[in-house]
Amino acid sequence: MVLENKLIITEKPQLVYLDIESTGFVGSEIIQIAVKCNSDEFSAYIMPSKNIPPHITDLTGIKLYNGTLVVDSSPVLTLSPRQAANEFLSYLKNFGENIILAAHNCFTFDGPMILQFMQEVDVIDEFSLIVKGFTDTLPVMKKHLKDRTKAKKRFKRKR
Repeated sequence: MVLENKLIITEKPQLVYLDIESTGFVGSEIIQIAVKCNSDEFSAYIMPSKNIPPHITDLTGIKLYNGTLVVDSSPVLTLSPRQAANEFLSYLKNFGENIILAAHNCFTFDGPMILQFMQEVDVIDEFSLIVKGFTDTLPVMKKHLKDRTKAKKRFKRKR
């Protein structure tokens, strides 16, 4: 319910962690939607319409090989963008209609990417009924891992 431009939440929000992998930044395509809530996990891979740049494969382990999407040398099942969105929404519905999506760098990457994706596959209205907002873990990490920020250290992907 909206009252005087303030959102009033009548039930406790459910925090769901989101991680988007894509083919790049501006104008890129989502190639994986991954979420976790408590011990429940969901992941959907989406076949991109163009090649995945080598630096993205180095970062994510995801690449195209002979028309197959491969993660760390293992082929994965892919869905159409619409199927992935519908399965993602079905997963989220398990946790009610008061979800906050949390992601590292959410406000500049994951949040805008998932919103644009939901708009493109024409399920933004349904998404908006379930997801009430976003939060970003980046400021918390910068505050509590100051030594990494100062040294410009990065977490490396496990292989």
